[in-house]
Amino acid sequence: MSKPRPGSAGSAPEVRVRKPHNEGQIIVDGDQVEVNRAEALFVSYLQPSQWPTPDEVREAISTTLRVRGTHGCAAVFAEEFGEHPDTAAGRMTWALSTVHAVYATAPIGVIQAYTA
Repeated sequence: MSKPRPGSAGSAPEVRVRKPHNEGQIIVDGDQVEVNRAEALFVSYLQPSQWPTPDEVREAISTTLRVRGTHGCAAVFAEEFGEHPDTAAGRMTWALSTVHAVYATAPIGVIQAYTA
């Protein structure tokens, strides 16, 4: 499998802000989901040099989000950019392009929010 190139999988989804239709629902737009996935991939154990398969990418993202959560991923991401901006920019470019390629056909929609 060849390494995805930025912009090769099509254009990024447009930004849309919408109110939930029903209480207990969250409207999820593609851009935020893509950013959360990219941050999770950024802080995961995968390396671009491993040329991970789409299944490996999805598993790494899923595991990292389950362990760290979106806020934890964002915190590590910000810390890395602060400490190593020269390498972090390249890694995030890889993470964004990889996420965009792997999830290019994944639908974004309404997610039910479960509260205790």
